[in-house]
Amino acid sequence: MSKFAESLNRLPLGSQLYRLQTRPKLLAQSQQIERLYELLTDFGFIAAKALHSEIKLQELIEDYDRAFEPPVSIFGEKAETLKLIQAALQLSAHILERDKTQLAGQLLGRLLDFPNPEIQAILAQAKQWQKAPWLRSLNASLIPPNGILIRTLMGHSDRVTAVAITPDGQRLISGSQDGAIKIWNLETEDLICTISAHNDSVNTIAITPDGSHIISGSQDGTIKIWNLETEKLIDTLTGHYASVNAVALTPDSSVLISASSDCCLKVWNLKTGKELHTLIGHRASVQAVTVILTNNNKWVISGSYNDTLRVWNLETGKAEFTLGNSDMVYSLAATHDGERVISASQDGTLSIWKVRT
Repeated sequence: MSKFAESLNRLPLGSQLYRLQTRPKLLAQSQQIERLYELLTDFGFIAAKALHSEIKLQELIEDYDRAFEPPVSIFGEKAETLKLIQAALQLSAHILERDKTQLAGQLLGRLLDFPNPEIQAILAQAKQWQKAPWLRSLNASLIPPNGILIRTLMGHSDRVTAVAITPDGQRLISGSQDGAIKIWNLETEDLICTISAHNDSVNTIAITPDGSHIISGSQDGTIKIWNLETEKLIDTLTGHYASVNAVALTPDSSVLISASSDCCLKVWNLKTGKELHTLIGHRASVQAVTVILTNNNKWVISGSYNDTLRVWNLETGKAEFTLGNSDMVYSLAATHDGERVISASQDGTLSIWKVRT
């Protein structure tokens, strides 16, 4: 048992909680850099804070940030060691949120291959942890903290089918086949709230350019507009008689275009909720839509199953021309200058189209 764990166990329960929550902060504020480093590389501290029922794991993860900020600002090999421990905790968060007793196994599985003396000391302590059954990794069998994966978010009860990020980069919005929309803090990866949005799968999500509203399209055939701050339903748009598969917004958020399995697209006034046009011409389910607005053109581009890519006049709702045939288009994106559209197809290809020609 580490010295910190021994001293902690001598305290009353209320004092233990206070010490776990305040110790890293006090050491950082008083610039006791070595003692802060020793604390953050002490398995006794890590386990006590991670396993405490009244402390969220994110608080422990954020303790490591104190080592990289003024007035502390640890650099070099020590900083690398702390970042590896912090990243290992982030990667393990979705497991530990369900079962904190797997802390030792998670650290071993992710950090065994790192030779840093302090990390190996943590793992040596972890191997002796016996307060609950846990799975001990004999090899580095889990994703390591120096890879491209940062964290895994869990909470949906079915397949995740749509994601969007707010313009300020602060929040992530996810939609699922469970019919729910979840709003996450992208910096801390905490779940902010869950919205019981639809009676069926949430197929597509868009966020208005000003970040104020969420647009969701569902298998139930409806489109719903939500206030992002209050999480309240603003309006429900009905008109499609089959699944809504994709939505697109004009840059000023005044017009919404929806694509559906009923082979149609609809153009909506987003402020009034009124339907402006129904775009008819596809012979199969419309899976993707994007908007091109330039000085000369206001176009809607749509793609469907076993059909052509079609270009529509946004203002009149009339078909302008087709770009060509493409096998089962699942997604579309347009360049900012409106010159090219990229389609993603079932045949494993991306096709780049010159819109003007």
